[in-house]
Amino acid sequence: GHGTFVAMLVLQVCPNADLYVARVLERHNEQIDPFVVAKAIEYAVQKWGVDIITMSLGWTYEYECVKKKLLLAQNANILVFAATSNEGTGDRSGIAFPARASNVISVDAADGDGEPSSFNPPSNDKNNKKGDRLTAPGEGVESAWPLGVDVNGSGYKRDDGTSFATPIVAGTAALVLEFSR
Repeated sequence: GHGTFVAMLVLQVCPNADLYVARVLERHNEQIDPFVVAKAIEYAVQKWGVDIITMSLGWTYEYECVKKKLLLAQNANILVFAATSNEGTGDRSGIAFPARASNVISVDAADGDGEPSSFNPPSNDKNNKKGDRLTAPGEGVESAWPLGVDVNGSGYKRDDGTSFATPIVAGTAALVLEFSR
């Protein structure tokens, strides 16, 4: 469901985007394996030749295998966006990795009035070595949800989190690239 939700947000913002999906989880409550994410980044760079990578995931720990693949993306001039926190839980442990990496554009969430969401990491976060963070709508965001796990049978639901602000920013970047080309 999470991947479907995120993918549809990119397409809602930039309908003409060529969207490639690298599935990094089989089931919702699994731990995300950093080696699988690293392989997905490498595949996106080397096989698909993407312009943008968006990651609605994060860890407290910085994984070297992911850092190396982020450098690969940077060297290929690929924009990489990542959510600053995970699952909108208000975890105050700081900006998640990879969002805090210097070669990743980190994304916070905002409410409908553009005010920063309460579940964003604090602005004085010790993990925020680079300082800059973008903000996009991340509260009450509506997107597609698979019918098999849909609670209301509509194929859509609303949710909160930096995970949902991130594909909105990535879709906006895709629009800019589309316009510039």
